[in-house]
Amino acid sequence: MFNKFTSFQLAIFGFLLGIFVAEDFFLGAQGAQWLVLAAGILFWAAINYKLKVIWLFAGVVFGCFRFLVSIPDLEDPSQIAFYNGSEFSLEGVIVQEVDRRSDCQNVALEIDGFESKVLVKLGRYPEYQYGDRIRVYGELQAPHEFEDFSYKNYLSRYGIYSVMYYPWVSEESQVSSTKWGFWSLMFDFKGKFEQILNEIFPEPSSSLAAGILLGSRRGIPAEVQEYFRITGLSHIVAISGYNITIVIAFVGALLAWLPKRKQIVFASIFVVLFTLFVGASAAVIRASIMGLIALFAVWFGRRSFVDRSMLLAAFLMNLWNPKILVWDVGFQLSFMATLGLIYVSPLLEKFVERRLPFVWKAIPESFCIRESIFLTCSAQVTALPIILLNFEQLSLISPFANMMVAVLIPWAMLISFVAVGLYWIGFLGLGLLIGYVGWFFLEAIVYIAEKCSAIPFASVGIGWIEVWMAGLYFLLLWRFLDQKSKI
Repeated sequence: MFNKFTSFQLAIFGFLLGIFVAEDFFLGAQGAQWLVLAAGILFWAAINYKLKVIWLFAGVVFGCFRFLVSIPDLEDPSQIAFYNGSEFSLEGVIVQEVDRRSDCQNVALEIDGFESKVLVKLGRYPEYQYGDRIRVYGELQAPHEFEDFSYKNYLSRYGIYSVMYYPWVSEESQVSSTKWGFWSLMFDFKGKFEQILNEIFPEPSSSLAAGILLGSRRGIPAEVQEYFRITGLSHIVAISGYNITIVIAFVGALLAWLPKRKQIVFASIFVVLFTLFVGASAAVIRASIMGLIALFAVWFGRRSFVDRSMLLAAFLMNLWNPKILVWDVGFQLSFMATLGLIYVSPLLEKFVERRLPFVWKAIPESFCIRESIFLTCSAQVTALPIILLNFEQLSLISPFANMMVAVLIPWAMLISFVAVGLYWIGFLGLGLLIGYVGWFFLEAIVYIAEKCSAIPFASVGIGWIEVWMAGLYFLLLWRFLDQKSKI
């Protein structure tokens, strides 16, 4: 069994498995120190005795260690969460992009003299920016726990274990604002980009354009988000590998006159900047790492193995922040969908072409319709257990809706970007004119989502029996992939 995998793959599998199971251990950071010693001994044994199974166990032990040391001791007075439940006066700096909603704004404060951060919910005005130093007074609270959602785990991914709702804010808060710096310029640029989108497009097109270009969902109306959820189109407003591929292709086409290695350098820089620009979510970072690995493979004249680059991306991301594996659904869906694109898609195409030729011929190949159907189905096949476990909802209309929308998204992205660029540099009329063309594609996407969501049984609720059946389904899928050479 283990001979099918390399030592590298087994060690990373073990590392990820260790993080996943470590949530149930309560050794604490001090007890976890023994785990790193055990991992070192196991890695030494694996290298000297050349037993692949030891690589797996060594990875499991190291994964447990990495997760446990990432959990702070909230009983330590140096942690701001130690004071949850009491009123407190805090002064700190906004260290993340401000999350602006229609009626409020959420800011993450790094508090002077304390570890971890505090999420503070403020009124919509006055507006605060990244780098502003503010002073607030209110009640510190632990994040709420809901029946089907752990807000505490969600915020812990960002090192936040305390919240404060609508505190008193000192009038002198922004006096010592530290507005200059890379992140300030980046967030200001992103804010200006969204402002121009709002000037060119009406709602909900402007919010949808911000979603497909910047990965921002905050302004999308609730009813439109519901359309996307029912039809399985929510992924179009989450930046992914598709967007990273577009960035690399765009830079390559723009700099085609340069030598190949210089194109790679510029493309790598643009990928990193684009990742930071759109917010560096788990899915974006995964896609960026895989894109950079592919670029460096071209640099050194080697083939880029997608599965290995994906494993390496998972290892690096969880080595940095192991909480995303167990508490970030976006990360889980991104990797499971990518597995479907890598392994299931070619097998599904081959199976349909050989065993169901009448279905293969009935699906048109023009406008990438056939490709989009197989890619969508393949991604949903592997992501299905995660979807059922977290949302208990299954979209039956998703393949059809994705097939129709797949043709429109690239045009909506390209035309919207060009319209913003022209408008920004002073060609207002031309920007508005081109934006009108982009508006057609954006409205068409919303229209398709709305009409598909109205189809009876477009989406069905799933109970816990079906969720457990999804586990059996996943085991059968693994068996199917294991026998791929026999198809």
